[in-house]
Amino acid sequence: MNNSSTSLISGCNWKNENPYKEVNVDSVNTPSLYVELIIYPILLFICTLGSIITISVLATQRSKTTTNVYLIALAVSDLCVLWLNLPLYIGEADPGVFEDEIYFNNWSRFHGLEQWWQETAVQLSDWTLIVFSVERLLAISMPLNYRNRLTVRRAIYLELVVLLLAALSTLENPVMWYYVLANDDGVSSKQKIATPALLRWETLQREAETGMTIAKWALLASINGVLIVVLVHQQGQQSAAVKSSRRQGMRNSTAILLGCHVVYFLTQMPNVVYKCLVIASLPPYCSYNFTFAAQVRSRPFVTVALLTNYSVSFFLYCLVSRKFRFELRRLLDGVLVTCRRGARRASHVLLLSNTTCASRASADLSSTVACHVRGRALSAPSVFNEQIHREPHNKDGHILRRQSELPSGQGQAWKLPATYGKSGGQSTSTMESHV
Repeated sequence: MNNSSTSLISGCNWKNENPYKEVNVDSVNTPSLYVELIIYPILLFICTLGSIITISVLATQRSKTTTNVYLIALAVSDLCVLWLNLPLYIGEADPGVFEDEIYFNNWSRFHGLEQWWQETAVQLSDWTLIVFSVERLLAISMPLNYRNRLTVRRAIYLELVVLLLAALSTLENPVMWYYVLANDDGVSSKQKIATPALLRWETLQREAETGMTIAKWALLASINGVLIVVLVHQQGQQSAAVKSSRRQGMRNSTAILLGCHVVYFLTQMPNVVYKCLVIASLPPYCSYNFTFAAQVRSRPFVTVALLTNYSVSFFLYCLVSRKFRFELRRLLDGVLVTCRRGARRASHVLLLSNTTCASRASADLSSTVACHVRGRALSAPSVFNEQIHREPHNKDGHILRRQSELPSGQGQAWKLPATYGKSGGQSTSTMESHV
């Protein structure tokens, strides 16, 4: 997905065309640009949430197969494609941000790597889909050999090889960008700065990407056709029980694969047409005048279609795979159970904390009551003031306490403090005021 902000209008001697003129695509104000500005944040949110859930479901699945490896690779590549498109989106939403020297320098420093990895993620996603198609074809046509040869570990190694080849196939992007950036004098154009070999490499890369997109499209269509024929042929020769088992297997992996192919064909078609028209308008072909204005108007729709292919995988899995829906429900149930357990533990800890605080408050109250000496309280909190109105007391305001509450008290007689006899002049400290 080559969405560079600079497009070269080459010399095919079209009418009203200035050969070898560089124009800034993002600086042109066109209403179609708002399509990308509005839809991209929605696709970014859907892709991020869906890919995280997909990776969680597949990574926590109890019985893992090669399908888990391929779908996790697709989810990771989808995240990279959508998030690495964010700097370009910021530039289109606010072109004035490049006037900031610090932002522009940082953007220029990392744009080559960003574009390289985005193109790598696109190629990784597309070729993973092809590898997945071949794997499904082998699994259905040769099930016995498939179980012994294609394991999860070999699928991981195969994905690493695909990633390496994808990175090498898009190496032209960072090489051209950083060469021009290192030799830029602020006046010369890219055609004058880059060497003839780099310019030729760029042309071959553009043509190879278009041809590779068409080739991948045709290859997936051929594999799907053979896969459907094999499925129909095998189901016609099996018993009813085997048919049911075969149909269940197709709903799990093969149905996901076929759904991914349908989405891929629909979303890649505008990109294939766009690239073919661009190549046709460049030398040495010069067979169609695909004007710059037409490219600017159509590019946002092509970009949205491409990004849609990398955003709707989660909904596709939920739609066509019963096993994925079951695993998703199991994961959500586990999350809910964990949340409930956490809430119960939090409430239990809060209850214990409240009980401890109440016990400490009760102990402090007992200590305050015991500190009343000679009819005067050493400390008089409001809780004690309320308590003195509840407990029995004599005419001088001294609290009458049950004999059972004292260490040596027995029965239910109320006793005055021991100092009352000395201060009040009474000979006895007991009042026979039984309750």
